[in-house]
Amino acid sequence: MDAQNRGDFELDIPINHNFHQKVGEKVLKWESTLPREYWEYRKRWEENPKNQVLEPFPIHLDIEATSSCNLKCVMCPRTELVNQGLFWKVQHFDFEVYKRLIDEGVENGLSSVKYNYLGEPLQQPRLIEMIEYAKEKGIIDVQFNTNAVLLRESISRRLIKSG
Repeated sequence: MDAQNRGDFELDIPINHNFHQKVGEKVLKWESTLPREYWEYRKRWEENPKNQVLEPFPIHLDIEATSSCNLKCVMCPRTELVNQGLFWKVQHFDFEVYKRLIDEGVENGLSSVKYNYLGEPLQQPRLIEMIEYAKEKGIIDVQFNTNAVLLRESISRRLIKSG
């Protein structure tokens, strides 16, 4: 595109990829309740990659709680794999294997677990148990992304109670 036709697309202000929205009072209040262990783990999360530190065991694991999903979003790689007949078997993560994984992880410094990659974690019937188990064993940060279609008040309350 030549300079003459570029006018509508030029940015007057450069994009700042390090921009972070100002933290509000509610977030600061919530953050003040987090234990020292949380902040130590987050410091490692931020600084290890910058300083090229490779710990003997991961501080975070991504676990596909289920490979099942209730949607076929056009922007999702899972949908593309399904449409091409390349998606692997749809199944839930085995709970006994999960417990062994968490137990070994906690013994070796695991601090964080995320419960999805391409699946919808709310389709995992034992998701609440998985979260409760991780929290009981000392996992500091438990997280997942969801399309929220299956999120109801009762499940929301159970998720909050689970830790």
